[in-house]
Amino acid sequence: MSLQKMKYFLNLTLLFLVAKQINGYSVTKSRSPPSIENINGVTRYRARVAYDGSGFQGFQLQPRRRTVQGDIEDVLSQRFQKTVRVVGAGRTDAGVHARGQAIHFDLETGTIETKEELQILEYSVNRMLRNDVRIYSLQEAPVVKKLFDGEEKLIQWSAMYDSTEKLYVYRISVGKSIYPLERHNRIVLKWPNTNIAVLKKILKHYEGYHDFRKLHYLNFVNCTYDLCID
Repeated sequence: MSLQKMKYFLNLTLLFLVAKQINGYSVTKSRSPPSIENINGVTRYRARVAYDGSGFQGFQLQPRRRTVQGDIEDVLSQRFQKTVRVVGAGRTDAGVHARGQAIHFDLETGTIETKEELQILEYSVNRMLRNDVRIYSLQEAPVVKKLFDGEEKLIQWSAMYDSTEKLYVYRISVGKSIYPLERHNRIVLKWPNTNIAVLKKILKHYEGYHDFRKLHYLNFVNCTYDLCID
């Protein structure tokens, strides 16, 4: 594998990583989240979701396609006999896996009254979901204080707006063949004779803090453009 091809591959990977960090709502968007005063009578719950992405067309809801959001919404809506919408911390592409993606959803206040009922809900949702997706750490979401236009407001915690960091892992196989049980968790480089020493040398150029302002194209406020890669 030539040095030029390695640089090209790593540049594409880095750009994808940064784009996912920005577009995945790790930063605060210009419009304000809903105020707590406007959603009286609703209690918000948050959870983590883990899934094998092999059978999904990504996280976000899509018509006539199986998605993680769609599966969870279907189960919650069936469980409560009304439409329940799920919000995720970000989106994933088809075939991408997750170990702890944050989500939240709202229920009418009083639907769940005790921690025991919340534990039963987590158990029943997982029994109703297919075996390639699970929720865990289901809990009532906190109310947080935030400053908007110089005024402090109480708002409900949001998986989208309150995401502070995300970890993306890219596993690359440079061997002649891949272990069958890892075929859904690795990218296989098709170039022969990959030079690992050169690959590590190139990766050193990406470590540390970098200014990704030039990749910014949306109107964010309170946005941090300096991201650390380690």
